[in-house]
Amino acid sequence: MKIFMFIIIVLQSNCAALYTTKNTTNDPVNDPTNTSTTEEIVLEKSYQDIFSDTHKMKRPKTKNEGPFPVTSVRDQVFTLGPSDQISTDMFIPDQHGASPLIIIVHGNRYSKEMHLAQAEYLASWGMHVMTLNLPNENQWLLNGYRTKKMVSMLRAVPSLVSPNVDTSKIILVGHSFGGSAITISAAQGAKVAGLVLLDPAVVSEEVYDYQKSIQVPVVLLGADRNVFKSRQRNTFSNNIKSPFYEVSISGAEHTDAQLPQSMPLFDFGLQSKPRVERKSLFKQLILESAVSILENDFSYLSECIQEASRNSKINVTLDHWTR
Repeated sequence: MKIFMFIIIVLQSNCAALYTTKNTTNDPVNDPTNTSTTEEIVLEKSYQDIFSDTHKMKRPKTKNEGPFPVTSVRDQVFTLGPSDQISTDMFIPDQHGASPLIIIVHGNRYSKEMHLAQAEYLASWGMHVMTLNLPNENQWLLNGYRTKKMVSMLRAVPSLVSPNVDTSKIILVGHSFGGSAITISAAQGAKVAGLVLLDPAVVSEEVYDYQKSIQVPVVLLGADRNVFKSRQRNTFSNNIKSPFYEVSISGAEHTDAQLPQSMPLFDFGLQSKPRVERKSLFKQLILESAVSILENDFSYLSECIQEASRNSKINVTLDHWTR
C-alpha cells in the first residue's frame, strides 16, 4: 500500500509539472518576488490582457517568445471538396479566453514547414495559428479559393482548431505567391479582419482586379528592393485602397520572410548572423502587424518599427501608408 501511494504521489507531481510547463523567457514567471504559481499566471493572462486597446500602455516588448505554452497538432488533413484535401499544422496557446486565429500560406515551391517557427512564436503570444500546405505549381489562383473555403469552414466550426478561436479576429498571412492567394481570398469575400503580406509576388495579372476589391486593412512586410524585387510588389500599394501600410527591412532578401525550424544554421557557420536577425525581425513584425490590424491601432506598428530599428540596428522603414 505504501509503495502504491508513493507511485500516485510521483505521478501527480509529474502531471502537475507537465501541466504548468511554459515558456519562461518572460516575466512575471521568472520574477523572484512573484509568489504566484505558473498555472495561476497563465490563467490570469490572455491575448486580450496583453494586447487589447485598453492595455496598450502596458504592451510588452515582443522580441522574445511570449508567455504562453503552445500545443502543436501536426499534419491534420482537411477535406475542402471532392479530391481536394490539404494538410495543416495547428498551434494552440494555453491561455484563458477567446483569441485570434492567424492562417499562414507559404510561397511557391515551399511548404508549411517554412513558417513553423513563426507559427510557434505567434502562438506563444496568445494567438491560434494554422499553417496550410497548398499545391504549388500552377495552382495559386485556386489556392486563393481554397484558403477562402478554409476560412469559411473554421468560422462555421472554430472548434476544429480550438473552442477559444475568436472567429471575428482572423488574419491571413501569405508569403510570395501566397500573398496573391490571400489577396484573392479576401477579395472573394473571405470574412477576415485583415491581411499581412510577406514580400508578396503577383502570380498573374488577374490578381490586379482582386487587389482593387480588398476592403480590409493590409500590412505589407517587404524585403529590401535593392536586394530583391518581388514580382510586381508595387501593384499592391498602387491598387489596394483600404488602409494599407508597407514596411521594408534594409538588407532583407525574399526568403528572409520565411523562417524554417532549421533557421539557426548560423550555429553551424552555414548562415550569417544578419540573415538570422532579419528573419527574426520579420517574425516579430508579423505579430505587431496582426495586433495593429486587430486592435485598429497602427500607431502601435509605427512605434514597433522605430524600436526595431533602434534595437536591431537594421533600418526598418514605413514606405507607404493610407488611412
